[in-house]
Amino acid sequence: MFWPLVFPYLAWWLFVLARGQTPGKQLTGIFAVRRDASRFGWGRMFIRENFKLLFWTLTLGLGNFADSAAILLRKDRRSVTDLVTGSVLVYVPSN
Repeated sequence: MFWPLVFPYLAWWLFVLARGQTPGKQLTGIFAVRRDASRFGWGRMFIRENFKLLFWTLTLGLGNFADSAAILLRKDRRSVTDLVTGSVLVYVPSN
């Protein structure tokens, strides 16, 4: 019953992962890039998102608060997920 909704979403999700974005990042113009500003590929972004999911799950949701606290307290505004995966989030406005 839900498969007609799931397949297009999964296809979109995989497409935007290849660009260094999740669907939410795509909507807000945010990209995950490496610290040297080179683009993340599909595999690297897949690892980043799955690490975040695993981290948040294993900490029973407290990983979300740890990520938020790191963003608020660090000068470079990088979350725990960013620190572990070597990523930086950048905003690229659309013209």
